[in-house]
Amino acid sequence: IVYPGNGWDIGAHQYSARDCDCEFALFGSSRTHFKRAGWLRRITEAMKCHGNGLYGTAGSYEGCPLGDRPSPNPHIRTTFYALPPALFRSYPHEIASRFDCFKAESGEWSITTWVASQGLPALMVTWDGEYDSSVWRNAPNTFRKGDQSNMLAFDRHSDTYDAAIPEQRSELERGTYG
Repeated sequence: IVYPGNGWDIGAHQYSARDCDCEFALFGSSRTHFKRAGWLRRITEAMKCHGNGLYGTAGSYEGCPLGDRPSPNPHIRTTFYALPPALFRSYPHEIASRFDCFKAESGEWSITTWVASQGLPALMVTWDGEYDSSVWRNAPNTFRKGDQSNMLAFDRHSDTYDAAIPEQRSELERGTYG
């Protein structure tokens, strides 16, 4: 699929969902990587167990960088997530800019909040379970927490945490309200 890039990564995901005829699609943002085999099986198990909804490999409580949703602001990070294309097609906003990406992930257009408002699960999927936003903090070793070994997918933000000295890690943990 050729995409002009106006909506950055989430815009590309939304654009590709228009013509995607499948039950679920997995969307990965730039620089997503995996450190262990079995991630596809794990996220698929969660989707089969809970049905239609949003399944992300990391959750965060950070506020939107645009300032329209202060912290703590629970949302599925768009590093790597699964969503039925049909559900994505019914999302009421067009993601056409970098600004829109922020609004769709953690801002006023939060996909996480929108999916939950439809009565569907919006879950963080880890190696040891599925967690809704009320208990993300209870999940061990997730995004910017502990050794992050419970995460299925990683990105430049999780890599920054991995490379940080203890003082920097503490600051990053505080910033995500985890």
